[in-house]
Amino acid sequence: MTVATNYDSVDTVGKVKRWSVANKAAVEVPQPTVVNNYNCHMGGVDMVDSFIASYRPTFRSKKWWWPLFLNGLNMLVVAAWKLHVEVGGKFDQLAFRHYIVRSLIHSVNPSGVQAGPRPRPLDEVRKDGLHHHLSSNDKQARCRVCMKNCRMKCTKCDVPLHIHCELDYHTQ
Repeated sequence: MTVATNYDSVDTVGKVKRWSVANKAAVEVPQPTVVNNYNCHMGGVDMVDSFIASYRPTFRSKKWWWPLFLNGLNMLVVAAWKLHVEVGGKFDQLAFRHYIVRSLIHSVNPSGVQAGPRPRPLDEVRKDGLHHHLSSNDKQARCRVCMKNCRMKCTKCDVPLHIHCELDYHTQ
């Protein structure tokens, strides 16, 4: 291991206990003061770098600023997750990232036709009480509440509903 510093000297060496696989017991090994001070005072930047590296997205771009933008966005997500954990949140970092993506997907009304099965809207989006309007649907589909055929759908949730089933779906 190579360590460079302009703060400490390498002369003073302390002792630390480390597990020895060969002896199957804790043994004392020498540790330079530089390493000891680093271990005592590491924290913020090292932790953020570690969390960012856990789920770093990889993109290729010809724009020089794109990696900077993605790193800043990634730092924002890590900072938001750390705040989530501090206030007693239950998500780990990956689940938190999934939650953000699902929330963003369901908060925007898609303009194009989606292929394949549609994901269920989040309960927070479904029950928020904002901008849920029924419009006519080109195709006949099964109502999410009563499972009968209908030609109406919620414009925000993008799910088929009858007029009399809309309140049940958006409140329960």
